Amino acid sequence: MTPTLLACRARWLRRSGSLRVSSRRVVSCSLPGGRDAGTDIPASSPESANQWRSLTLTILKKDAGETLQRETATIVDTVVSKVNTLLDAVTNTTSTEARDQGLHALVASAVDLSRQLAVQKAVFRVEMPEILPHQRILFDAETMEDIGGEDEDGLADREICCVTFPGIVKRGDESGGHLQYRNVIAKAKVLCTPE
Repeated sequence: MTPTLLACRARWLRRSGSLRVSSRRVVSCSLPGGRDAGTDIPASSPESANQWRSLTLTILKKDAGETLQRETATIVDTVVSKVNTLLDAVTNTTSTEARDQGLHALVASAVDLSRQLAVQKAVFRVEMPEILPHQRILFDAETMEDIGGEDEDGLADREICCVTFPGIVKRGDESGGHLQYRNVIAKAKVLCTPE
């Protein structure tokens, strides 16, 4: 945890809650209304950093309210505009109200999912296998699922040619500790090259 972030958090807690630190350990941390935010966790452990991140983002989300909604709407509109520009350039179609509404809902859902994953104590990552020119990216049954309908046993040494959907990987447990644990929540959807 960086000193700047800890100082920001401590200033916020001084205004609206309480924070007690003793010899580099968070002894107690309480929020307004007497809610406990965690006790007796080493201040420099991955678990405390993940709990701090989760709690801080949750508080910011609640406190931001209108500003967060307004800024999110602006960003979603910008992304929809850029995607429409790209789609119009590579296809023979033009933007329609139905396409804009669908795209707007999709981007807004992606933003919401990103925020929901960020406030979890465990570390969630959206992983998209990157296909680079002149490099072979091989099928990995642990993190990928072939959309071509082939048996996974026959795909062990096959190269992927297209990624259609990213995967989600969780690191750590529900309290934000034990980062050595890795769990694939959703496999990336890929298309393997034909034999």
